[in-house]
Amino acid sequence: VTMAVASSSAASVNSFNATAHADALRQFLAHGTPGTLRKHRRLLPDGRCFPGSQCTHRVEFADFEFCWDLDWEACPRAVFPLTAEANAKEVYDQLEPFLEDTFDCKNAARHYICASWFPRCTREELGLAWVTVRDVCYSTCVNYFKACGRNHGTACDGLIGDGPNNPVCTGGVNTVAAPWLLLSTALLVSAWLMAAV
Repeated sequence: VTMAVASSSAASVNSFNATAHADALRQFLAHGTPGTLRKHRRLLPDGRCFPGSQCTHRVEFADFEFCWDLDWEACPRAVFPLTAEANAKEVYDQLEPFLEDTFDCKNAARHYICASWFPRCTREELGLAWVTVRDVCYSTCVNYFKACGRNHGTACDGLIGDGPNNPVCTGGVNTVAAPWLLLSTALLVSAWLMAAV
């Protein structure tokens, strides 16, 4: 469903076409080039929520089924939060056939898509339509490529922020640990448990 939004008195860059956003987001996640990321970012409103939306408390997202782990205040990129979630799910459904068939890859893609449809705003901005737009975190981008077994190269250049709950970006996660590190951790825990017996 196309949700082209008429431009307000602000510059036309502040209008938001959900279909174009979804197409550009799919292109970036599928091809992962700086060009596709720039195309995606150009479509995002500059300093405002989706027209008719506002900075919304995270409790409003408690019943979500797809973007179930949103734990930040956000400006949904649709008038209604459930519409934004449905749009995010549609993007994921169209991308899923091209993802690695692993939980980590699919979850990382879901997390990136949800962060893109629900950009972070602050508690002080609740109820406001004009906010500081916070892009998807660099770590969320890198995590997607690593989890899906792809080299991110320069695809995430221009994004900032690392780690969870970072106020400068949206959806921050700790990047995926290398398999040898996970194995080493498991062996250490096993050894500790055996020693404790």
